[in-house]
Amino acid sequence: MATVKIEREKAYFNKFKKYKIVIDGMEAGEIVDGKLVEFTVEPGIHSMIAKVSWCSSSEVQFEVKEGNTRKFRVTGPEEYNHSPLRSLLVMLFFLVYIFFNIYLICNHEVGDSSYLFYMLLAVFLFPLISRRINSGSYKVLYYTFVKRAEYLKLSEVC
Repeated sequence: MATVKIEREKAYFNKFKKYKIVIDGMEAGEIVDGKLVEFTVEPGIHSMIAKVSWCSSSEVQFEVKEGNTRKFRVTGPEEYNHSPLRSLLVMLFFLVYIFFNIYLICNHEVGDSSYLFYMLLAVFLFPLISRRINSGSYKVLYYTFVKRAEYLKLSEVC
């Protein structure tokens, strides 16, 4: 028999989701955040995919010989692997923006020029701040919907 070891990097994104490991079209098991799993396979040529929700990695072909071990690493989308604090800051800014606009609507006339100035300022600042803080958000959406078969990265570790 031969062994396949798969390591999953610790990450904030998909932290609580288990990645499914599919070897030769059959689900071999699951791997949680920051852990290492081992699977026993027959010697020969195999294919492997990692899956999470409706996304997956590209298929990896490998050959393993009797008594040998092949090591792999699976990672999530690198562009969005940051602390949740960044996302919380963007949400906080958005909430302040909403409450500020509610305040202005309740206490000023709609045609007031100061209201228009602050409304436009917030409208233009929010995308600039959120783009700087979450620069990888657009790539994550792209890989989630367009290139969902390349959302996870499964690669061999030498």
